[in-house]
Amino acid sequence: MKEPIHKKKISQSELLSMLNWYSVNNGKSSTIKSYLLDWLMEGNRSIQYANIKNLPDSSIEPTIGYISRILSNGSILPKNTMTSFDDCLKDLSRKGYTFKKPVTPTVDKPKRVSTVDRIVVDQRIGDVEHEIDKFISNDCRSEFSMFKWLMGHNIKSVDAKGYVAIFQDNAMEIFQTIEEPINKEILENYKNLNKSQRRRYHKFLISIVDDCQKYIDTIKKPRRKKVKTNKQLTSKVQYCVEYNDNDLTLKSEPPEDIIGAKQLWVYNTKTRYLSGYYGINGSGLQIQGTTIKNYNGLNSLSKKLRNPQQALAVITTPLSIENIFNSVTTKSRNAPKRLNSDTIILGIQCTEKT
Repeated sequence: MKEPIHKKKISQSELLSMLNWYSVNNGKSSTIKSYLLDWLMEGNRSIQYANIKNLPDSSIEPTIGYISRILSNGSILPKNTMTSFDDCLKDLSRKGYTFKKPVTPTVDKPKRVSTVDRIVVDQRIGDVEHEIDKFISNDCRSEFSMFKWLMGHNIKSVDAKGYVAIFQDNAMEIFQTIEEPINKEILENYKNLNKSQRRRYHKFLISIVDDCQKYIDTIKKPRRKKVKTNKQLTSKVQYCVEYNDNDLTLKSEPPEDIIGAKQLWVYNTKTRYLSGYYGINGSGLQIQGTTIKNYNGLNSLSKKLRNPQQALAVITTPLSIENIFNSVTTKSRNAPKRLNSDTIILGIQCTEKT
């Protein structure tokens, strides 16, 4: 008996009769899957085609394959049957996207599961695929806004990331049919679209991906900035804790007191330079790593001490250090920007507490 072909609107009883024929004559899993893939290709349902193609032959219900064949032959199905058929296709498409072919695990190099495979793709992706089908049917033109759709459905960020992965892959695929070198095997899947349509299709998919990224950034909660203590901010400061040489003994002030200070006085035990720093902008001195910041570069100066044992013998306050500095007659120069392991923190004048 020949294959039943009715290029018209068929009734439910006619459909059941045709399904029985295919069940008896074409029951192979590979044949059933080929019926479905051929119909998807003919209808330019490239996303569903790519996803369902990943599935093993045995995962396709025979009825789905038979109905695909009946549609390919020109029959028009009852409305309720077509609705159920579309729902089944959406479900298969989701399964196909997340399906991973089993591999033999190795002890030495276990396969790492990628982030994309762990993303839970929202079931409403079928709605977006429907918009893409409408886009293709309308000469690859559409006013659909993925951003508005995401906002309207209150989609979770993790699901939006799943959409990015799906449509980015499809955009990459269609791109290989536009620019040289053309992938002829992929081009075969889009043979019903001319080059201009494929360009618009690629642009449309990219706009979906961009809208997803924009949506993710929009709903992202700002990360609360962790406030560091002064001790944490100055944990990497290099300085000399204590210095002993002949008649001169010096001890450093805690470096954390530098943060917000009005004045800072340091002495380099190796070069014998005494340096003073004056904070600006009300926030006082700041330090990053070993670099002093937020100081007035015009009046923050250094002078070399001829006799540090005598000059630094009696230090009581930052003011007394400033008086010592002013009394030194050697030539001044700009204070160094960084502290080092030879630097003694002589005095710190903190801002007045209110």
